[in-house]
Amino acid sequence: LSRGTPRLAMTPTFMAYLVGPIVRDYAGRFPNIHLEIFELSMDDIEMGLADDSLDIAIAFDKVRNPDIESIPAFVETLGLMVGREHSLYDHPTALTTEEVARLDFALLTSDFATRTCIDEYFTKARITPNILVEVNSVNTLLEVIRHTAVATILPEPIATQDRALSKLAMKDRAPQRGAALLRRKNNYHSAASSAFLDLLLSRSSSGASS
Repeated sequence: LSRGTPRLAMTPTFMAYLVGPIVRDYAGRFPNIHLEIFELSMDDIEMGLADDSLDIAIAFDKVRNPDIESIPAFVETLGLMVGREHSLYDHPTALTTEEVARLDFALLTSDFATRTCIDEYFTKARITPNILVEVNSVNTLLEVIRHTAVATILPEPIATQDRALSKLAMKDRAPQRGAALLRRKNNYHSAASSAFLDLLLSRSSSGASS
């Protein structure tokens, strides 16, 4: 590939840990391709694919628009995490449901698909969480967690030493959801956008996460 301008979108939580490695690998293979990347909500992604302002997206597999193709890519696991200010930062054992229920939380606002998944987990575990802070930005939420003694739930790969975050094990099964590559059905797909799809699927099949 020597030319092309694929327009890629991701939901905010994928952007927080996946965009860097993906762009690195794609640019390494195709240095002459111009990528346009947008951080959008699931609704805006579906709208952009439908009106051809986007070529491809990495989002969740629950698509409402029948004109959008959803290609399963990988399963994302959400994790309980805290910053260094929290007393459980170096906690060595898995937390019980009762221990999780006693935590104070900072979470994404209810308009995020991630929050829906978190709320479903709390309901299934019969936990009424003590939510002290709600934030409509992943980066802002991470700043809150790094500087306060509250916990959050986000995709596991976000909890890294570089971010000074610790993932806490839970005895309950952590919530999971399907991640997918989305594109418009029965539409022209450029070689550049098809190469992006092939790259992500090959990463997923090899289990690459960084």
